[in-house]
Amino acid sequence: MDNLVSLIKPMTSNIDKNQEVITSNTTDSLAWQLFSDNHKFISTSAGTNASPSILGIKLSKPSIVKKLFITADSYGFPRNFEFHGSKDSITWNTIQSYTNVPYVYDGTVAEFDVNNNEPYL
Repeated sequence: MDNLVSLIKPMTSNIDKNQEVITSNTTDSLAWQLFSDNHKFISTSAGTNASPSILGIKLSKPSIVKKLFITADSYGFPRNFEFHGSKDSITWNTIQSYTNVPYVYDGTVAEFDVNNNEPYL
């Protein structure tokens, strides 16, 4: 896949450039920072199996996602997570689950293939 294009434009607030940050924790008002030029955000809460943390972005137009890149900080990132998509921001489909992801940290960029051919917001 040589022609990768970032679907997310750098953000300066939770609603910016026809994109919207979606989070399960209403106190995470700075979640947009994850999608900024800074690429850093520390959540004030950690999820559990019964009540997982959700962080996402509503794109400006339906798009097909084939790759997911996550830059780890000094805390790393989740070893197990799911990638979801929605066509209407109401019904969510699990596009792909990732389990036992090798631990990386301190600026390492991890690349994940996404087995998906459907456009989602």
